[in-house]
Amino acid sequence: MPTAPHAQDMSQTISLLTTTTGLVDIYLVAIAGEPEWVIPQNLVLEISQIDAQATTIEWEGQAIPIQSFLPDGYQGLGTLVVLEGQDDQHRIGVLTQATPKSMRIRISSLHDTNDAMVLPYAYQKVLLDQNLYQVPDIDRLTAQLVATKTPN
Repeated sequence: MPTAPHAQDMSQTISLLTTTTGLVDIYLVAIAGEPEWVIPQNLVLEISQIDAQATTIEWEGQAIPIQSFLPDGYQGLGTLVVLEGQDDQHRIGVLTQATPKSMRIRISSLHDTNDAMVLPYAYQKVLLDQNLYQVPDIDRLTAQLVATKTPN
């Protein structure tokens, strides 16, 4: 049975990581009222401070849609995390309250949970050092965000 290109890429990436060092650099991104996100650092293009009311940002000549994960009523500056997408047209910004924390972890230290209740844009929940985190489904979040922010 043929393997989907995305699944093939993911298998190759995991294979490279586990056969070299087994380590991956991640960011823990705070999401209001939810477990923090675990995002590989190589998917993060930029981290900066912007107005909490922003819905798009100009990044390298392209309008990037922003999804806010700030608490309701938040005012002032938020931390923008620009994430790489499948291509240049699918990059997005995630607006959060705190600067993401950088960590280097062993892939083997991430453990699946039995918690099947995940948000529509989350891929799954995982445990790291006995703390609950989420792995976002960036492709799904991007598709939803681009669809709602693109004029018809």
